Amino acid sequence: MKRLFAIVMLTLTVLSVSGVILYTVHKNRSVGGGVPEIRFEQDEISIQTGAGYQEMLQGVTASDAEDGDVTDSVMVESVSKFIEKDVVNATYVAYDSQNHVSRATRRVRYSNYQSPRFSMSGPMVFLSKNVGDMMNYVGVSDVIDGDISLKAHASFDDTSSTLAAAGEHKVEISVTNSLGDTARLLIPVKVMEDTPHSEMIPLKDYLVYVAKGSQFDPAYYLADASQAEADPLTGASSVQIDSKVNTVTAGVYTVDYSIIRNEVTAAVTRLIVVVE
Repeated sequence: MKRLFAIVMLTLTVLSVSGVILYTVHKNRSVGGGVPEIRFEQDEISIQTGAGYQEMLQGVTASDAEDGDVTDSVMVESVSKFIEKDVVNATYVAYDSQNHVSRATRRVRYSNYQSPRFSMSGPMVFLSKNVGDMMNYVGVSDVIDGDISLKAHASFDDTSSTLAAAGEHKVEISVTNSLGDTARLLIPVKVMEDTPHSEMIPLKDYLVYVAKGSQFDPAYYLADASQAEADPLTGASSVQIDSKVNTVTAGVYTVDYSIIRNEVTAAVTRLIVVVE
């Protein structure tokens, strides 16, 4: 009797286990146990800066064993910071009808990428009491993030003097965009005694980028071109121009414009020129 009972219990156990196995197999077949497979025509693609995620989807397909083609589900999940010059990693995701998710990564190169560019709405010439307003005149534009002026900051490392001291100071302006690219510009800042000037010398720009080896005419940047014209009687122009620009060598240079009246400086301004 005991042996018969043991045989019956063993049979029931085997049937129970078999049922669970058959149910699991059936469920996996009906639901789908795999994940979509993402494929790339190229391991690296090239796109223009400013292009959206849609352009990053070129040459991407995805398929699933149960659903077939699920390319329409593919999305760009994230973009890394630069892994090397002009190149990021883009991570893609794909879904099937059972919400199974797969991920894959490939390289994306920005073909015309340019580091953040600085601009200035005023000259880097200040009275001692106003030099703290310097960053109000600094702008930064970026091909990826747009206007990132608020991210820029300045550093002054001369421990022998303060930035408010009259004279020439070197100040580094730096900014980092969302891809981790940091642009730096070491600019000369002129600080003057608290002596107001009676005249103005407006410029078209206060910071310009020029190509190495190109022609450079400092008078071109005067907003009022007549200020550069020679007086018919004296032969001198109303604005004196002192240009340090050498387009043969890359670097940061200055052009100082001034008006002298009766041996007194009536106006002064400055253009910063970056030779690339």
